[in-house]
Parts: sequence; structure tokens; C-alpha cells
Amino acid sequence: MIAVIDIGTNTFHLLIAKIVDEENYQIVFRESIFVRIAKDGIDPISPKSLERAINTLSHFVKTMESYEITHLRVVGTEALRSASNGHELIELAKNQLGLSIEIITGEEEARLIFEGTAHAIPAYKSPYLIMDIGGGSVEFILANSGKIIWWGSYKIGVQYLFLQYHKDPFPVESVDALKMELNTILADLKQQIEKHKPTRLVGSSGSFETLASLAELSNDENYVVIPTNHFDEIFKNIVSSSHNDRLENPSIPDDRAELIVIGFLLVEHILSLFNAEEIIVSAYALREGLLYSNEKYGKINTAYSKVT
Repeated sequence: MIAVIDIGTNTFHLLIAKIVDEENYQIVFRESIFVRIAKDGIDPISPKSLERAINTLSHFVKTMESYEITHLRVVGTEALRSASNGHELIELAKNQLGLSIEIITGEEEARLIFEGTAHAIPAYKSPYLIMDIGGGSVEFILANSGKIIWWGSYKIGVQYLFLQYHKDPFPVESVDALKMELNTILADLKQQIEKHKPTRLVGSSGSFETLASLAELSNDENYVVIPTNHFDEIFKNIVSSSHNDRLENPSIPDDRAELIVIGFLLVEHILSLFNAEEIIVSAYALREGLLYSNEKYGKINTAYSKVT
């Protein structure tokens, strides 16, 4: 069996899969734990956050002991790309747990997100925009007919923006300030959207999963479809809510109650840039992309290190 660990700025993910053949896997276990390693700031990662991270990785290692794992890949994203002491987590994971963490680039992260979502959503024949909202960064991928047209990775993750803009409830002046910043940072994305004219927004990550829960939509497939006008209704209710209101909402996980307003403001801003017919929430993202990469099994095999 193969295991992958995705070390995100907010959430750590473990995925274990059985090898079916060279290009197919059967997922037998998945777990996501909200660690929030940038809770006290992204640079440096605080001692308490490092402790939470190692405790979570230790839990994953113990979980893997129940499976016959032959190969493992552990990847880190924006938090480890940016933090000046990211090497401390890498060294602790190696020395205490025997885990080798690979820090992937924003480009590789975007490619893997594309690969993951491609195995969850229909093969659309018109351009669409993928948006993956992380704690440290947000990745955008413009795609069409199974191919990447353009990608971008931006340091505007929900934890970054939360530390900068957090107030409860979110005041109008903060919304305006955030929109101005996003207009500046995402100017090239806007140009690409105007050039390629996507018709759908495909979302992956905890913010979009919470959106699907709030929309009260379920589907046996690996994706759900949310009309944009339904999002507008949900957005207005969430942005005007207090933290306590959100904690009492059964559709919002407690660990998302603080950050979901920022996440939805990001989505609302992107939807203002083009006329999306609908929002597609993908159940698959980076971690599934690590499994369903377009690399052949032999190449993937060498990219994993055996668990000892």
C-alpha cells in the first residue's frame, strides 16, 4: 500500500491507498486534522505549533502501522516554503519519526491539485477555473479538456489574511480593504480570466467543503454542484454572522468557524471577476493528486521512500 501525507498550513492530511494497477488506486483510509501551524504567525512557526505538528505526524505514523505500507510520500506546502524555521519541523520529523518531508513548489502544488480534481469532476470541454484555498496560499489553475492552460500561486491563504484582517463580525471597511488588496495581487489572474473566459469555478479545500455542507447538498459522486445564486445567499449570511453564530451552526466545523468568513470573501471576489454558471466542489485535491499523478507507477515508486 501507498500512503501520502499533505502538510498544509491549516490542515494535515493522511491518505492510504491500495495499489490496483499502474495508474489506479483504491483509497482505504483518509484522515484530516486541523493543526493550524501558522496560528501564532507564519514566520517563524511557534514552538507550540511545532509541537502540534509533530504530535499529529506521530499520530499518522501510528495509524500507518496498522497497514502494510510499502511506500510513503510526505509533502509540505506554503508554510514550510515561507517560514524561516521550517527546517526545524523537517528535522524533528526526520529525527523523531523517520519521515522525510519534501517541500514542493507552488507550481508543483498547482499541478497536483489539478491532477486530483481531474479524477473527481467531469471532463469539461469548456474552460474552467480551479481554486484551492489553503491556509498559507491559494492556487488557481485555468484548465480545459483535461489540460492546464495557466496556473498561479498566491500568498493569500485564509490564515495569512485572518491575521491581517480579523475582526468579528467582519466590518465593511475591512471588506473594502481586502478587496483592494486582492485586486492588486490578483491583477494577472484577472487578465487570464478575461483572456480564457472560464464558465465554471471548481473549488477544493476546507472552505469549499464547508460551503457544500452549508448548501445542504450531497452527492454520491466525488463532487457537488452549487448554483452561484445559492452561494450568494449563503455568503451574505456568513459574512454578517458572529463567531458565536458560526460555532452554533452544525454545518460549520468548529475549527472552521474563525476562518470561513475570509474563505468566503475570497470566493466571492473570484466570482466577481467572471460569470460562473456554477461552483463545482471537488472532494479531491492535492493529496489525491499525489496518488493520481500522470507519472507512471515505476516513476512514482522511486519518489516514495520505504517505511522502516
